[in-house]
Amino acid sequence: MKRIIATVLSAIVGLFGYTIVDTAIDSRVSELENRVEYLESVVEEYHKTTAKPAVSTTKKVFTTTKKPAATTTAASTEICVIADGTCGKTTTWKLYSDGLLVISGEGRMDACTAESDVPIAWDNYRSMIRRVTIESGITYIGFAAFSNCDNLESIKIPDTVTEIGSFAFKLCKKIKSIEIPASVEKIGAYAFSGCTVLEHIIIPDSVKEIDSFAFEGCANLGSITFGTNIKEIPDGAFSACGLNDVYYKGTQEQWNEIIVGENNVILDYATIHYNYSVK
Repeated sequence: MKRIIATVLSAIVGLFGYTIVDTAIDSRVSELENRVEYLESVVEEYHKTTAKPAVSTTKKVFTTTKKPAATTTAASTEICVIADGTCGKTTTWKLYSDGLLVISGEGRMDACTAESDVPIAWDNYRSMIRRVTIESGITYIGFAAFSNCDNLESIKIPDTVTEIGSFAFKLCKKIKSIEIPASVEKIGAYAFSGCTVLEHIIIPDSVKEIDSFAFEGCANLGSITFGTNIKEIPDGAFSACGLNDVYYKGTQEQWNEIIVGENNVILDYATIHYNYSVK
């Protein structure tokens, strides 16, 4: 660069015929050199700030850390008590999260009485009840104890129960069958009224009394088995039922001695099977 500048100045001097002292030329050259160096430094700095990074030819290596497999915890299947209380002087109840209602204790299970305005103990949970287990020791199933339990499908009655109270299972529309133990002596009024999917019922020999309308409105009740201790079928006990077959353990003469109340016309059209023996 310095050489180029000196050559240019010499050419200018020769062209115009000026006589320039050497020291003057050197001073001018030095000044120009300083400017050139300054410009070069500016240019160099500019390139540093705008230059793209050099492309690396080194292959990058990526590492993946494997996370532990996500664990899906299924909804808890643990069964727990969601409500409990008393249903008599010596009886208690527990309702479990799977819909099982357990009645425990000794003596009468009085969920409420016909004269009482107090709601049944588990009144607020009726729709949740799917199964009922009455444990041994209970002697009486209370008035309207399980009436209107729309989702009740099965019930276990122990052989300590002697009486099924009035309205006990009224309008339990999902019970298809129920086993009445041989300890039961009385079935109250409307006890199974409106159990529309009940298909068959066996009334054991121990039962001596059936109250009015006990099975009224059991539209799908196609057959029933009677023991020989029944002396009377009260008014409407089987009204609006679909009875086709009656299985009676006694003779035809014994059957004819039974007093049949009004509104049991279905018995006139059902086939009576005498001397029936439960297998």
